Order: sequence, then C-alpha cells, then structure tokens
Amino acid sequence: MTSFSVKKPFTVFVAVVAILVFGVMSYVKMTPDLMPNMDYPYAVIVTTYPGAAPEEVEAVVTKPMEQSMATLNDIKTVTSSSAENYSMLVLEFEQDTNMDSAVVDILQKTQMLTGSWDDTIGTPSIIRINPNMIPVMVAAVDSSEMDRYELSRFAKDTVIPSLEGTTGVASITTGGMIERTMTIELNEKKLDKMNEKIADAINAAMEDARQQLEDAQKELDENRGAVEAGKNQLLGASAGINDSVKQGETDLADTVTAAGESAAKLAAARAAIDLLNEQLAQAEEALAAAEAQLAETDARIASLEADSALYAKALGEPYDSMDASTSLEDAGLDADTVAALNAKGCTDLGSVRTMNNLNDVNLSAQRTARAAQAVAVETARVQVEELRTQIAAAEENYAALEADAKKQMESLENLQKQLEELPGELMGGMTQISLAGGQLAAAQTALTSAQAQLDAAVQTLEDQLASALDAADLHGVLSLETLSSLIAAQNLDMPAGYVYDENGNGIIVTVGDAIADGDDLENLVLLDLGIEGLDPIRVRDVADVVRADNAGEIYASLNGNNGLILMFSKQSTYATAKVSDNIRAAFDELSAQYPGLTFTALMDQGDYIYLLRDSILSSLLWGALFSVIILFLFLRDWRPTVITLCSIPISLLFAFTLMYFTGVSINIMSLSGLSISVGMLVDNSVVVIENTYRLRALGESTVKSAVSGARQVGGAIAASTFTTICVFIPIAFVEGLTRELFTDMVLTLSYALIASLIVALTLVPALASKLLAHAKPQSETAFTRFMPKYKKSVLWAVKHKAATLLTAVALLFASGAAVLTKGFTFLPDMEMEQMMVTLTMPEGSSFADTTAAADEAANRMLTVPGVETVGGAIGDSAGASFSMVTSEGDVTFYVLLENGYKASRVAKEINEACADMDADVNADANSLMSSMTQMLTSSGITVRVYSNDLDDLRETADAVAEVLRGVDGTENVAAGEEAPTAELHFTVDKEKAAKEQLTVAQVYMQVASALTGSADLIELSDGGDTYAVSVQTAGKDTITPDYVRSLTFDVTAKDGTVHSVALKDIATVEETESLSSIHRLNQRRYIDVTADISDGYNVTLVTNAAEEALASYTPADGTTVGFTGERESIVEALKQLVLMLAVGILLVYLVMVAQFQDLKSPFIVMFTIPLAFTGGFLALLIAGLDINLLSMLGMIMLVGIIVNNGIVLVDYINQLRIGGMERREAIADAAVTRLRPILMTSITTILGLIVMALGQSEATSLIQPLAVTCIGGLLYATLMTLYVVPVMYDALSKKELYHVDEADLELSEK
Repeated sequence: MTSFSVKKPFTVFVAVVAILVFGVMSYVKMTPDLMPNMDYPYAVIVTTYPGAAPEEVEAVVTKPMEQSMATLNDIKTVTSSSAENYSMLVLEFEQDTNMDSAVVDILQKTQMLTGSWDDTIGTPSIIRINPNMIPVMVAAVDSSEMDRYELSRFAKDTVIPSLEGTTGVASITTGGMIERTMTIELNEKKLDKMNEKIADAINAAMEDARQQLEDAQKELDENRGAVEAGKNQLLGASAGINDSVKQGETDLADTVTAAGESAAKLAAARAAIDLLNEQLAQAEEALAAAEAQLAETDARIASLEADSALYAKALGEPYDSMDASTSLEDAGLDADTVAALNAKGCTDLGSVRTMNNLNDVNLSAQRTARAAQAVAVETARVQVEELRTQIAAAEENYAALEADAKKQMESLENLQKQLEELPGELMGGMTQISLAGGQLAAAQTALTSAQAQLDAAVQTLEDQLASALDAADLHGVLSLETLSSLIAAQNLDMPAGYVYDENGNGIIVTVGDAIADGDDLENLVLLDLGIEGLDPIRVRDVADVVRADNAGEIYASLNGNNGLILMFSKQSTYATAKVSDNIRAAFDELSAQYPGLTFTALMDQGDYIYLLRDSILSSLLWGALFSVIILFLFLRDWRPTVITLCSIPISLLFAFTLMYFTGVSINIMSLSGLSISVGMLVDNSVVVIENTYRLRALGESTVKSAVSGARQVGGAIAASTFTTICVFIPIAFVEGLTRELFTDMVLTLSYALIASLIVALTLVPALASKLLAHAKPQSETAFTRFMPKYKKSVLWAVKHKAATLLTAVALLFASGAAVLTKGFTFLPDMEMEQMMVTLTMPEGSSFADTTAAADEAANRMLTVPGVETVGGAIGDSAGASFSMVTSEGDVTFYVLLENGYKASRVAKEINEACADMDADVNADANSLMSSMTQMLTSSGITVRVYSNDLDDLRETADAVAEVLRGVDGTENVAAGEEAPTAELHFTVDKEKAAKEQLTVAQVYMQVASALTGSADLIELSDGGDTYAVSVQTAGKDTITPDYVRSLTFDVTAKDGTVHSVALKDIATVEETESLSSIHRLNQRRYIDVTADISDGYNVTLVTNAAEEALASYTPADGTTVGFTGERESIVEALKQLVLMLAVGILLVYLVMVAQFQDLKSPFIVMFTIPLAFTGGFLALLIAGLDINLLSMLGMIMLVGIIVNNGIVLVDYINQLRIGGMERREAIADAAVTRLRPILMTSITTILGLIVMALGQSEATSLIQPLAVTCIGGLLYATLMTLYVVPVMYDALSKKELYHVDEADLELSEK
C-alpha cells in the first residue's frame, strides 16, 4: 500500500478528493439532533374503567392483561398500576426487540381480552415510549393588543391552526387557555313546574270522558227508581189472589226470579267477556306496534354499527397520525373502502373522523331508545298474557252460569204445567204477575250489570290518568343520559349520500340542522308529548343554560404578565433541529402579520442542538490548532507539519461519509466522538512522518525514507489503531441506556481512527516523497540535548526495578481508593442557558394561594442576576410537564438565562431568594439531561416493598419510610407515590335486595347514576366565542357522604306497582381507606418508598447507608424489601462498562499477540493499563469529579490509547535486538529514538481534549469527565511508560529473539 501510494501519488490524490466531496455532501445532508436515535424497548397500555375502584380494576383488567402480556416474545418485565377508573401496564422488552412487531403482538393480545369485557371498560391504548415524548419546544405567547380572553380566542382560532400546519409538528398542547363553557343544568324547580303543566293538560284532556261517565251514572240512577216503583205495583196487584194459589204463586215467582237472575248473570258474563276481548285486541295491537318499533330501531342500530365498522377502517394507526386533510386514496385505503366511504360523504380522513363522531352519538341515542322500547315490549307482552288468562277464567264462569240457567228454565216449565190445572182466571192472573216479575228481575239485573260496567269505566279512566301522569313525570324521563342523548341527536347535520344530475355530476345530500348558538340551544325541542294544549318541551323549560369560563382555575404567566403556553411535539420522522427552525419561522411570520403578538421560546431543543454542535465543533477546532502548534514545535519545519495536519480534515470527512451511510446522526455523542478523536488522528501520521524524517536525516533518499519510514512502523501503528478500536467493540454486548447513548460515539471515533490509519499509510508517504525532498536536517535543539540524560535515567530505572514498580502499584491503589470513596453518579450535569423551577404548595392550599405564591416566586426570580425571562404555568395549564414528573397543582417555571451565566449558580441563587416562602421552590440546573435519563431510570432512593396483602404492604412501607427518614442525606421521604383514598364501602345484603327484586349490579347502577355529575356534549359558537357544552345536575356540590347514605330509588315490582327502596335498608356502609393505586411488578403487588438526595450528598453513598440501616429490619411473612433506585441503575450501567472493559482488554491482548508473535511481550505493554487508571483516578480527584458513565468510558478509552506508545516502543526494541543489539542497549536506544513520537502523540491527544476537559460550554460539561480521565491517564501513563515499559521488558523478555525471513523458508539444494 505504501509503495503504491508513492509510485502513484495522483491516484491517492483522486481518492482524497473523492473523500472530501463525499464528506462535505454527507455533512450538509445530515440534520443535527440532540441525542442519538434511541429506540427504548418500552410500551405502555392504558385501559379506562369508569367508576371502578383500584381493587376492581386490578381484578377485572390488570391481572388478565398481565397474564396475557407475560407470554409475549422477548418480554422482560411487566409493571402495572391499577388506579380508580383506569389500568396502566408498562412493558419492558429485551434491548434488541423490534418494537413495531411487539406493538402488533400487544394489539392482538388486547383484542383477545376485550371481547370478554363489559361494555363500560374502554379500549386499551398502546403507547411506545421514545424521546419524541419530550416537547421539541415550549413557548409563551403574549400580546400587547389583547387581554387574556381575546388572546385565548385568537390563539385557538388563528395561532394554533397556523402552527399545526408547520412541517414536522405532530401536536400542540396548550396551557393557560381560557376555555368558555356552556353548562346545561337540570333545574328541579323547572321540572316540577313543567310536571304541573303536564298534569293540568292531561286532566283537561280527560275532562270530557269524566263528564260522560257522570251523565251515564245519573241516567242509571233514574232507571233504578223506575224499577223500584214497578216492584211496588206488582206486590199490590198480587195481594188479592186466593190463599189457595198463594203458595203456587210464590213458587212460580221465586222460580221466575231465579230464572231472570240467571239470565242477567249470563248476559253480564258475556258482556265482561266481550270487554276483555276488546281490551285484548287493543293490547295485541299495542304489542305489535311496539315490536315493530323495536325492530326498526334494531335495524337502525345494525346500520349504524356497520357504518362504525366502515369508519374504523380509516381510524387508528397509521391513520390517526396523518393530517385530517389527507384524502382517502392518499391514506392507502383499498378501493372498496374508499368507495363505501365516499357513499357516506367522506372524502378525506377529517370527514371520516367527523362522520364517525356523529355516528357514535347517533348510535348511543338509538341504543338508549332501544332500551326503553324493549321495556315497553316486555310490558305489553305481560299485559296480553294477563288478559288472555282473564278471558279464559271468564269463559269458564260463563259456561257454569249457562248450565245453571238451563236448570232454572226446566224448573219453570214444570211449574207452569202444574199451574195449567188451576182455573183460567187464577192462571191468567198468575201468568201476568209472573211475567211482570220476570221483567222486573231482568230490569234489575240489567241495571246491576250497567252499574258494574260504569264502575269499571270510571276505574279505567282513573288508571289511565294515573298512568299518563307517571309516564309524563319528567324527573324519570330527563336524566343526564337521556338529556345528553336527546341534545346530541338533535344536533345533527351530516351528509347522507350523493345524487346525480342529468350530466352525471354528483350532488351531495345533507340532512339535519346543527345547533347554531346559545339561543338555539335554549329553544331546542326535547319532547313533544302530543297533548292538546301543551306546547313542546324545550331545553329552557327544564334546565338553565349557564355560561362560564375557567379564568379562575388556570395560571400562565410570562415575566409576571398573563400569557399562554404552547408545547410542541414533533413527528418522529423529522429532525428536531429542523422542526425547531420551522416553528421559529412560523413565529416570525405570525408576529409580522399581527402587530403586538410576541412568542418567547422558554425551552427549545433546537437551541440546545445548535449550541452543543457549535460548542463541540469549537473544541474540535481548538484541539486541531493545538495539535498543529505542538507538531511545529517538535518538528520545527512546516513541511512535516502540513503533511501531518492533512490527516485531521480528511479523517473527519471520511467519518462523516460513513456516518451518513450507516445512519448515524449529528448529535452530541457522535460529535463528541469526533472531538475526542482529533488529538488521536495525527498520532499515526506523527509516528510515520517522524520516522521518515529520522531516516531522511540519516541520509536516505526522500522516496526510500517515505516508503521505509511507513513500512517500519506500519505494523505498530496498525496494531495501535486496532487496539484503540477493539476496546469499543464490546459495546455490542452492553445493554440498556448505556448502549443507546454511546454507540454513536464509538462508531464515529472508530471511523475517524480507521481513516487516520489509511491516511498515515498512503497519503503521508505520498506527500513526504514530494515535500521532504528539500528538507534539511535540523540543528541540535534542547530536546536533542535532553535525550542522553533520558537514556541514563532509563538505564537507572532498569537497574532499580523494585522501586519503580512499587511506586506505580502504591499510587494505583491509593488513587483508586480515594476516588471510590466519593461514590458514583449516572451522568454528569449538563448546564444550559435554560432551566426549570418547580414550586410546590403545602397540602390544602387554595388556587388563589398558589397563584399568589407563583407570582411572588416569579418576581423574586426576575431579581436574580442572570435571569432574563420567567414563564410559569400551573398543573393542566402547563399542558404536559417537560420534566414528566411534575405533580398536578405544582407550578412549573421555565427560566431563560442571559449569556455567560451558569445555570448551577443561578439555580442556587433562586433557591436562596425563595427560601423564606411558604411554598417549596426547587430550581433544577440540569433539566434536559434529567428529562432524558428519568424516562428510564429512577432518581434518588427507591425501596420496593412486595406483598400480596395490602395491609402488610402499607405497614411495611410506612416502617421502611421511617427508617429512611433517619438516614443522613435523605429528604422528602414518601411511603408510596400517593396518599390513601377515603372510601365509603357499601356491602349489599343479597337476600334483602332479592326481596325487593334487586341485584347487586342494579344497586350499583342506581348509586353510580346518582353520583354522576356531568356529561360532555358538543361545541358551539356563540357571540364569536366557542363554548364546550356539557350537561350536569344542578347542585352537584351537595353530593356528600350523608347524601349517598340517604339515597332512595324507585323499584317496579312484578305486578307493575312502583315503590321506593332506601339504600340503607338493603346495604351496610363502612368508612375505610384504600390505596389510590395498586402497583404490581411481574404480577406481584408492591409499593415504592422513595427519598430524594439532599444537596451535597452522593446517591450511591446515601443508598449504601440506607441499605445498612434497613439490614436489621425484618418485614412480615410474605413481604420482601429490595432497593431499585438510581444507585441500582448506576451500578447496572457500570457493570456493563466493566464487562466492556474486560472484553476490550482481552481483545487488545490478542491484537498485540498477533503483532509481536509472542504471548509474553503483550504483558509488557499491558502493564501500562493500570498506570493509565492511576492517572485517571488522580485527575478525577484533582478536578473534584466522581466516577460516572462518561469517566468510566474514559477509562475504557485509555486501555486502547495508552498501549499505543508501548506498542511503538516494544516493536522498535524488538527490531534493534533482531538486528543484533544487546538487550539493555536496545532498550535504551529505542526509548531515546521513540521519545519524540511518544511525546508528540500523547501531547497532541491531550491538547485535543483540553477544551472539553475545561468544561466551559454546555456540551463540553457533559463530556468533561471523559476528557479529564483521558488527560490524567495519558499524562501519568506516558511518563510512566517511558520508564516502566523498559523495566518490564528487561524483566520479562530475556530470551534471544529470532526473526524468520524469506531465506529461512527456502529449501536447501542437495
């Protein structure tokens, strides 16, 4: 390779130009980002269960979900939280899991479970955890031309729609927006008044029927008087009959009367049967009508459900992430689905979502109507069956009466035959009397039957009146649910399909009339009872429409003035910096378009990215400049300096090219890798050019010096490069956040080092063969005069091995022990010119107290030097907290600093300025890195208590918390994340409930219905404002424990009667406390006891002390206690790096075995590794830093870097000994010869890291521990290498060396 480059330098030149072109193009096309693209192996499943307590959520939703998810491929842990109304599972997978496939598997598992769940349980939502969850920007909006009401309306109508269209923006969360609401409150007084009107109308409608019945009663009374008079006349006529026929007359009269009564009863029975048949016909007609109506409703529901299934094809992933204006064809839907959706009037995804929402409202209303219709059908069926039973009994009674009448007629015929023997005059009188008596008896019977029918008619009228009044009682008709359904069903305006004109042009057909404004809502017709004299019932007749806003419930300020907070989330496929630029451009456009409108970025990841990029590039350039200066000082000639300098830009651009093609972005880690490599990029070229320069000084020709200079050290520099790269290869075996963070750094560093090796073996010889032709040997310098002294010191060290080695070992153990006592941290703080401050109020504080404290804190912050802007928001006003850990009700402040101020210093001053406030004010100077790491790691101390018994769980957690409070360095100790919740538990007596025809489920539904306070409905515009409309029960604040205990509800018995049942009569109540949420890990219940670490304390040391304090505590049987906080995350990450270090050392050894062709010689060089550790430990102690992931990575880098000098030195010693030089003389000469390249490579590497080691910028503060560790290790280890390696070589390599050349491989001629 070296000979080829010297022979054909233009070929090398072409390759260099190609690298430069590709490198520049790659850099331009790559977009900067804050952190590497990290795919976290986590997924979250959230399932709602309205009205369910944590225990019920755990039993019904969480447990089955856990058991199902535990069977997923590559699942690592399943953590769950069962709280009131919802269940949340956090699934952790193995590191290399394909999360796209995992989400599909999760979806399939959840679909299998949801089929068996109750309808009240919501559909599980699946969320993947990734860095995109952190807002790309948090901005405050203010206007000098508008008050907060006008600003909120303007932001909602103009600003947010404009910004949502910004390229790369996925969603915008608002805070501090004044939301206007329109609440429809059911008014009991209005309901009572309307019920009175309905009762009056029904009574008026029944008045004609009541008058007719009264007239019939009068006529009946008159007929009854006439019959009585006829009876008296008949008795007078019969008084003169002969005594001899009196007995016959009496018998005949009795028989006739009996016969008449039988005939009357028979007629009455037939009339009753006819009446019942008429009622049966009416009932069957009503049943048929109810069944037909139910069938029509079922058909409508089926049609709506079919429409829901159609709309569902265009909902959910991936369509929910698409813009609403995306056409159905562009969304990727199949042709049949597009055609079906077009037939429904849908042309894009937005119209599909609108139609689906309307369809859901209509479906809900139809289902509510069906439930009422089903009850009506069942009632009609029962009535029909009862009438049929009554008719059958009446038929049986009629048959019995008919048989009795037949017997009476036979008796009458026999008596008449006997009377025929009497004299004609007597017989005629008796006959007349008998006939008159029969007529009177028949008349009396008819009157009795008519009275019975009249009484039945009166009772029927009264029953109908009572039934009508009950059915029209609005208290039972207009509940929250029915009122919501009625309003939603009336607020309909949607496309029904298309018709076509004679030209084939489609014309959309729409149906409905949406509610226009508040007046339209108040005048909306709810019911028309169809009663004459009663107008249709409107919203205003039964409810009050109350307009309000949330101005008294939100807080958002900017420098003490009212403002709005906007939080931007980006689409995952767009670069963070580009999205940030697009948002800022949109801000500028809106500000220019609307005078007085201002935007202030309180947190901008784009600023972080550009700031970090510029900072790292600056340190990279400074490192390169320092390297050039050192090279010139050592070589004292511009030619070799220029040749060596070429390796830096070429290697960097080569690295950019490989980064582009391997998908590595420009981020803080990849740029840090390049910055770290700057000092090392010249190392290989320095060794080659120095050796070439040395040969040229010895009189060799330029070409021979260039070729031989590279060949002599080619193996050594190749081995040196590969040893440096080899220490990073084990990153493939590391898991978790460590691998995600450092892979980009390792790759870019490796790319640059490989490029520097290629440049050193090709470009450097090619340039040297041309540029060094006229180079003159340098005169004696101070450095050359120092070399004999150094040679004597090396020979002295070789003779006094024990003192040299003991000193090195003693320093290693002493420095290691000293740095370990300082403890460990996860990542170093990275200070920005932006920070977050959290204000927490004492329990029980009112909203007014909180806002007053927030204003006071903001004013105090603005007085702190360095604070430029303070923007704050409370709870929901902040949208979603940037730190992801802020509690509801806390005030989150975003603080912008002036240039040149340290966040840590300003944070300390803010905490001091607010120390005397009643609220707890905490300024965090490291907000960004905290947000990144806290997504996957805990902070502070976390003690996890496991037990399946909730009582043991709470008791043990309280005991552990008490122990932690006694540990020095802990604060804010909490036994569980949430306080227990007061609980009113009603235990239903099943036997008592059954007597009242109630089940436990029905009792639950009655109680839940009574406690339901409100239901959201629609949005409508009124007077230019947009209102969110909801329905609620007036006086909902009066729902107290006493109110619940005194609940009563109406129950309909089997016989149709309605009676009230008191809850206290069928259930007992118990006041208890329950956990607000139940947490489980791998199906075991647990509570986390947490504690923060006080300022000035190390988390690992305090956790160790806490572990010692808990060692003597014995939990209850079945309860276990374990630590799982920040220390455990740190220790796990460090274990991964220690494994990486061990494997790296092994690979370095194998590379040196291949280089030296000896198993012992590598140990000579590897003795420099602990020397590097000593230097790293000493540097950390001097800089006041502790061991963290970056400093540990620096130790790993030292393994690959520090052996390079030893390899160059040992390789040259071996060359001299093979050439015939005595061992110690070879050691001394090689040490002197390689002194300059060793010092040059070490110093250039050190100066390349010096800017980052100072940690003056935001980015360098993150990499500072790594740079300090490397500098300390290089300084100390280089110094010791110049003496310890010769000492170790003299001790371990005493055998004669033998070199096998080509002549030794040839066969001898015989």
